[in-house]
Amino acid sequence: MVDSYELMVQIKKKGFTQQDIADKLGINVVTLNRKIKNKNEFLTSELYRLSEILDIPIDSPIFFSHEVTNSNDLNC
Repeated sequence: MVDSYELMVQIKKKGFTQQDIADKLGINVVTLNRKIKNKNEFLTSELYRLSEILDIPIDSPIFFSHEVTNSNDLNC
């Protein structure tokens, strides 16, 4: 599971929108939103691509969080 809050922080910090990220991953923005909120899982290839796009190490806790932020608290 990803850390929803931290992932959204990094996306915004890098100046991307969810639509930008979805386009770069080749998925629909609704699908991306569901994955960010941990309703669906990211594919391994998507996580590697996200780490490249956001310039975050693949072993970052953002991508493999044990303590996941409650997605109901997010305004995604």
